[in-house]
Amino acid sequence: MLKMAIFSAPLALAALVNHASAADAEQVLSTAANALGVAQLHSIEYSGSGYDYALGQAPNVNSPWPKFNDKAYTRTVNFDPWETRLQRTRTQFENPPRGGGGQPIVGEQNQTQVIVAGSAAAAALPDELALTLPQAFVKVASAAPDVASKPESWNGKTYSVVTFTARNKAHTRGWIDAQGLVLRVETSIDNPVLGDTPYEVIFDDYQDFGGVKFPTHILQKQAGFAVLQGSHIDHRRRSE
Repeated sequence: MLKMAIFSAPLALAALVNHASAADAEQVLSTAANALGVAQLHSIEYSGSGYDYALGQAPNVNSPWPKFNDKAYTRTVNFDPWETRLQRTRTQFENPPRGGGGQPIVGEQNQTQVIVAGSAAAAALPDELALTLPQAFVKVASAAPDVASKPESWNGKTYSVVTFTARNKAHTRGWIDAQGLVLRVETSIDNPVLGDTPYEVIFDDYQDFGGVKFPTHILQKQAGFAVLQGSHIDHRRRSE
């Protein structure tokens, strides 16, 4: 009986810690959902300008990815069902061209990408959008069976870090402040050339758009270098 008591105590303690961690995550995500207007949000459209970068096309291993202007960028996202439409106008940034990525762009390059509900690509949208949109992060994390939360420091401040396993089995983490704003998301992406590659997104300069808080600056980084940088972002539409 003494041995059983010794071995069972840590297990009971671990179960209590896990339960508390899940309860903490539920409270953190509830605060975030209220701040970001998640409950009434079924679709969102945002636009802006900035830069995109050609992942894996740098001239050498120590250089950033080749950079392009995004003269115009608009994305529409539906959360139920998951689908998206992206339109952007790109122009050449680097002169002379540095590295690959289809350079040089002559004039303007218009791109449209549509992923419709029910398609094979749509199945991966929750994982992708949880990394690129704060509202999507909250929706996906809230539905994850292994979601947990604990306090961690970043840039000298303490945040609630919500963790969960995405559908693609990737370990995903999001930093949420006391006001419920998602400020940072990170994971690791399996790249066929680069291998397991760190992926980080920073959300900054939140503004209130009719009760929905949305970042007006987004920076996405992969393998330590920027892959997408948007500024002057305007949230245009939400449906109830």
